[in-house]
Amino acid sequence: MKKINVSKTKGQWFDYDKDSDVKFNLRPFTVFTLTKLPSEQTLSPEDFWNIFNYSLLDWKGIVGDDDKALKCNEDNKKIVFEYDKEVVAFITGKITELRSGVIPEEEIKNLSKLPAGETLVSER
Repeated sequence: MKKINVSKTKGQWFDYDKDSDVKFNLRPFTVFTLTKLPSEQTLSPEDFWNIFNYSLLDWKGIVGDDDKALKCNEDNKKIVFEYDKEVVAFITGKITELRSGVIPEEEIKNLSKLPAGETLVSER
């Protein structure tokens, strides 16, 4: 019998360590968010965005210049992604932690090569 840790694939709320009023609902990223899988050190900006966008499900305590709450949608995620390095670093760290144990590193390495040795690339 093969057990899959489904509970780790659901979103979890995390308090932002720099502001107790800010929280992020995050889930681990999957291999399907990537366009290729040679190694995490060679992620393209597109892959990094795909991971961030997929993994960030919701937030609390994020406001715009007018002090009104910003909805967690793709447009606002892009603003955070492009202009707030501290938040991006926090989220990246948390989703990396979440992913450990969901997809073993060895399986990711094996998925990165097709049987003929070609690199796996999505058709997006």
